Amino acid sequence: INIAKQLPQSVFQNIREHWLFECFKNYIHASNIHHFLQLSMGDTILELVRLDPERNIRIKPYAITIIKKMKGNISTFPKDVRLLLKKFSDLAPTNEERMNRIEILFFDCIVVPAISLPKAYCILPPTYQLDNTSINAIKTLNALARGFRASLHLDESRLQGTLTESEIEDIRKQDFPKFLKEIVDVDEETIDNDGLRVTKLMSLLQTDSLSLMFTMSDICLLSKILVSDDLLPSRKRIPLDKEFDFEY
Repeated sequence: INIAKQLPQSVFQNIREHWLFECFKNYIHASNIHHFLQLSMGDTILELVRLDPERNIRIKPYAITIIKKMKGNISTFPKDVRLLLKKFSDLAPTNEERMNRIEILFFDCIVVPAISLPKAYCILPPTYQLDNTSINAIKTLNALARGFRASLHLDESRLQGTLTESEIEDIRKQDFPKFLKEIVDVDEETIDNDGLRVTKLMSLLQTDSLSLMFTMSDICLLSKILVSDDLLPSRKRIPLDKEFDFEY
């Protein structure tokens, strides 16, 4: 979050392409978010992938069912992840941008990966044989992911004709934006959390080391943070005003 505070607002317009976004995604799925996801969408996705691919499936009722279950299972949503979403969204300059940032982390870091890869994210039982090569199964899961995002943009869905008026009213009754606001409505003082740590990514990646590729702007930003007065005085600072000799 300290790194996010240093980023210019223009970066957030395409934050999905920034390396920090991948850090957020890995951290979230290293938490116990899988329990919340399995309780909220496991049965529904299992029912969807078992349907006859020749049927004309209306996805919206399934999306509404999952939204209802998510609201009922909010107590199982990891508190450290809720705090992450809160801190990230609190950096937004406006309420509209704040909701946009909550949407980005909730959908693109949690919901969409879980729906696209239900076995990898423990949504489906490990014994279930999901045919990832099936075009129909992939289309059904992708349609479900789009249905979720449409629940936050009902006016656009009306203009595009992707939702019927009755479906729009049914989704509006669920008040999904209110649910997202409840997720980030947490008291930091009551959460035992001391921040993001690379070691939490290690177990997820099943590796003893972690390699990251940084752009020059990323390096300058990290260098600025490393020279912070909050670091131990004994730690050698990285000089930013001198040329480096990279010869060995």
